[in-house]
Amino acid sequence: LPHTKYALPAYYIVAPAEASSNLARYDGVKYGHRSKGNNLVQMYENTRSEGFGDEVKRRILIGTYVLSSGYYDAYYLKAQKVRQLIKNDFDKAFNDVDAILTPSTPSAAFKIGDKKNDPVSMYLNDIFTVPVNLAGLPAISVPAGYDKKNLPLGLQLIGKPFDEQTILNLSLAIEKRANFHNKYKIWWDKWVKINLITILLIMSTLLSTSCSEKITYSGIYWNLENDIYNFKTKNELIKVLGNPNYIDPVENKYFYY
Repeated sequence: LPHTKYALPAYYIVAPAEASSNLARYDGVKYGHRSKGNNLVQMYENTRSEGFGDEVKRRILIGTYVLSSGYYDAYYLKAQKVRQLIKNDFDKAFNDVDAILTPSTPSAAFKIGDKKNDPVSMYLNDIFTVPVNLAGLPAISVPAGYDKKNLPLGLQLIGKPFDEQTILNLSLAIEKRANFHNKYKIWWDKWVKINLITILLIMSTLLSTSCSEKITYSGIYWNLENDIYNFKTKNELIKVLGNPNYIDPVENKYFYY
């Protein structure tokens, strides 16, 4: 795959260009958020300034730049040519193999906000996944183990066009042999022991409440599924468990995840 080393810069030309073009419709007139302004232009400016986050604005600016007159051929057109070369590399490789195995990222997950002020460093984490997007291939990331800091690591399986079944079968085999869930189970058991007192208190409160109106909830917080407890009112349930994640109005079920 000789041209995949150019995938990252090519991707961050093509993707922002597409974002810039597609997001142009969100001007406050027909779609999405709308801000007030003294005139039409000010309304456009306020809407797009307030409605888009920093990363979206960054990509719109880059995309608008590479699509502008005088830079289209120098950036966007060349990136599309590189995209085709990358696809050709994969097509050639798949004449000899059924799937390609790579890391999902160069390292384990970084903390939220760690790379907020260094977007280029954040983009570099996509180095193994963007070639797949450019080539239009199916791929899947599966858990494969942990690093020295006990953070999960993933492996990426890349398949031939329209051959999703093969990579699904291979990913299942990897997951079984990686035995990733063992450590997850240990973590879960430890969590349950730490919160055992809380669990018992909640169960005691629920079971001691008198019966009058049945409301079903499902919650992994207490390792309980579809248990039915009876409360006098819905407000009493919410007082004990807090606001539900989801309410089924048809079956009158409150779900807690």
